[in-house]
Amino acid sequence: MNFAENDLVWTINHRLEDESYGAQGPTRPKKVKINKITKIRNSNYYTTYVCDENGNIDQYSDQIRCKEDELYKTKEEATAAYKEAIEVEIERLEADILDWKKTLTKLQNLDNQPLTFGKYKGYTPNQLLEEERLSYITWMYENVKTPTCSSQLYEEAKQELEECALIEKIRYDYDSEGLNS
Repeated sequence: MNFAENDLVWTINHRLEDESYGAQGPTRPKKVKINKITKIRNSNYYTTYVCDENGNIDQYSDQIRCKEDELYKTKEEATAAYKEAIEVEIERLEADILDWKKTLTKLQNLDNQPLTFGKYKGYTPNQLLEEERLSYITWMYENVKTPTCSSQLYEEAKQELEECALIEKIRYDYDSEGLNS
C-alpha cells in the first residue's frame, strides 16, 4: 500500500516517538493523519497524529510512529487486524498460564518428593518438617540451586526456627537471672 502525507488512515499499534518498537501491544483502531514519512533501512515509518472522523487532529495527540504494515485504509481492515492480534495475545497468555500452573504444581509436589542428596537422602521435606529438621529445610531452600521444597514449607520452617530461638532466649534469660533456682 502506498500512503502519502496528510492521508487519513487507521492503525491499531500506537507507539509514541520516544518509545521503542514493540513496547506496546495492539489498541483499538484509531483514525490517524500521516504527518511525515521517513525511510529507515528500506522501510517506511509514518509519523502520525490521532484525529477525529473529519481528519481534525486531536489537540492532545502525541506523535505516533507506525510501520507501513500497521496502517489500514479502512476501519474494517483495522478492526479485523485488531481482532486477530487480540486472539494471538490470548493464545500466548493462555500458554503462559498453563506453564505457570505446571510450575506451581511441580513446586507444590516438591514437599512430598524424596531428597536425592545429603544426610537426609530419601526423606521428603514434609518428613523433615515433622521431625523438626527446620534448619536443614531453611539451609536447603537458601543454598541448593534447584528447588528442593516449596516456599510455603520454607516460610513455615523459618517461622518455627524464629519461635524456637525466641523461646531459648527467654529460657536463657530466665536461667541467667537465677529465677529457676
